[in-house]
Amino acid sequence: MFREFSHAYRTQRYRAVIFDLDQTLVDTLHRFFIVLNVTLREYGLNEPEWNVFFELYRKDMLDTLLPEHIDRIEFWRRFLMNYCKHRSRSDRPYDGVKELLHRLKELGIKVFVVTGRMCKVGEVANELKEYGIYDLIDGIYTYHDVCPKRLNKHNIFSKEAIIRRLLSDHNLKAEECIFVGDYKPDMITGRRVGLLTIGVLTGHETAERLYKAGAHYVVENVLSLKNLLEVLINEACGLDREC
Repeated sequence: MFREFSHAYRTQRYRAVIFDLDQTLVDTLHRFFIVLNVTLREYGLNEPEWNVFFELYRKDMLDTLLPEHIDRIEFWRRFLMNYCKHRSRSDRPYDGVKELLHRLKELGIKVFVVTGRMCKVGEVANELKEYGIYDLIDGIYTYHDVCPKRLNKHNIFSKEAIIRRLLSDHNLKAEECIFVGDYKPDMITGRRVGLLTIGVLTGHETAERLYKAGAHYVVENVLSLKNLLEVLINEACGLDREC
């Protein structure tokens, strides 16, 4: 499922890997379902059953649950705020996440987490502590702390502003970073910012849609992601005597 990418990326030494959070590092799909229904209920709208939700989620058609008179930007903003207030017993890191992060630290690679949740960094940090992976993270960036009053009117789930802030804060160049996400807007953002961008299928997107949105690579899960990242990082280090 790997695809070739430009020579400029192959010869670059990488300093950081930036991960999306939900459906990339942690499985919170049942939480998504709970929060969606909570938000629909706040608007007095009907709540779908799980099978209906999953089919719409998989096809990226959840907007069809909203009548035309509903302001979609405000709805999804409230949804992202509600994500901080509700949990599911099913929330957990994907298999292999801790091992992957440990390996990146061994390779001297910085690890960052970015999320579109309208949550405070501390709330996300506490969650990562519960999962036992907080100490492996060099920084957390959320929509709440970076741009709480400004949402992308064209794509409510864009993380572009968050990632640009991260790069600036840590004096990183886009070409020095790898971005991993599960959703089409993540791929679009990665390309726009200039990051080598990897899609994972744990978010139930298709490989075709992720590639079309801008992914350089698509992998099945965290286990296959670990193998790919090792190849990319070691290949780049082979071209840089300082690695």
